[in-house]
Amino acid sequence: MRTLKDYITVGQLPLLAEKEYKDICSSLGFTIENVDSSIDEEQYTRLQNDPKIASALLEQKAFKLNHDYGVSYNQLLAEAQETLDKAEANGLVDEARPMRDVVSKLTGERNVHGERELDIVSGRDNTLLDGILNESQMDKVSKLNFNIEQNDEALKEAYANKDDLNKTLEASRTFFKKQRTKRRLKKVEKTIAKLRNKQGKLMGEQSRIVNAAIEKYKKIKETQMREYSKIIASNKEYVERVDKINTSLKDIDNDINLTNKELNDSSLDKFQRKDLEKDAKKLEKEKESLLAEKNRIDKMRKLQTRLKNLRNKTRVLGNGVQMPTMTPALMP
Repeated sequence: MRTLKDYITVGQLPLLAEKEYKDICSSLGFTIENVDSSIDEEQYTRLQNDPKIASALLEQKAFKLNHDYGVSYNQLLAEAQETLDKAEANGLVDEARPMRDVVSKLTGERNVHGERELDIVSGRDNTLLDGILNESQMDKVSKLNFNIEQNDEALKEAYANKDDLNKTLEASRTFFKKQRTKRRLKKVEKTIAKLRNKQGKLMGEQSRIVNAAIEKYKKIKETQMREYSKIIASNKEYVERVDKINTSLKDIDNDINLTNKELNDSSLDKFQRKDLEKDAKKLEKEKESLLAEKNRIDKMRKLQTRLKNLRNKTRVLGNGVQMPTMTPALMP
C-alpha cells in the first residue's frame, strides 16, 4: 500500500495540513496517524471523491498559476523599469513615455496576482475563478458545487452504512445472518458505485469548465505578455545603446579635461607634452566617432518611428491585400 505522502508527492492529492487530512479521513470513515500512514485503494478513492480534496487541488493550481504570472510580471517589470530609468537619465522623452505606461500596467498586473496569492493562502478566496470565469460559467460552477456537496453527503452516509455492515459481518456467527448481511452490503456497494459515478461526472463537468476557462485565460495572458515584451524590446535596444554611448562620452570628456590640465603644467618637457598632445587628439577622435555613431542611430530611430507610424496607417488595397512594410533593425 502507498502512503498518503506518496499520493501528495506525485500531485494526486493536495498538500494540506496534517490535521486537515485527519479531519477529512475521519469524515470518510477511517483514521490516519499522520501523512506517512498507509491507505488502501478504497480509502484513496474516498479521498478522490471528497469535495474538500477536489477544491484543495484547484486551490493549488490557482496558487501556482497566480504565482507564476506574478513572477513573470515581476521580471518584465524589472526590465521595463531599468529601461525607463535609462531613458529618463538620457533625456529620451519619446522612449520614456511608453515605458512609463508599461511600468504602470505591469505594476498593476503584478499586484493583482500578488493579492490573489494572498487571498488563496489566507482562505479569503478558494479558487482562481476571479477574473477567469464569466458570469454564466460562475453560475454553472456554483450549481455543480451544490450538487457535489449534496452527493457527497449521500456518499458519506453510504460509507458509514458499508463500514457498519462490514463490522456486523465480522461479528456474525450464523450462516443465515452472514448471508443477509452480505446481501445488504452488496446493495450498499451498488449505491456507492452509483454515487461515485455521479460524483465523477459532476466533478468532471466542473473540471472541464474551469480548465477551459484557464486555458483561455492563459492565452490572453501570454498574448498580453508578448505585447509588453515587444514594447520593452523595441525601446530597450535603442535606450541601452544611447546610454552606453553617453556613458562613454562622459568618460572621454573627463579624460580630455584631465589631459588638458596636464598640458597646462609648465614643468612638462617636450617629450611628455608631445605624448599628452597625441593622447588628446586620440581622445577627440574617439569622441567624434561616438558622436557620429549617436547621430547615426538617432537617424535610424527616427526612420523606424516614421515607418511604424506608416504601418499603423497602412492603406488597404481594393482587393483587400494590405501593403507590407519593413522596419529596419538598428545597425550593429
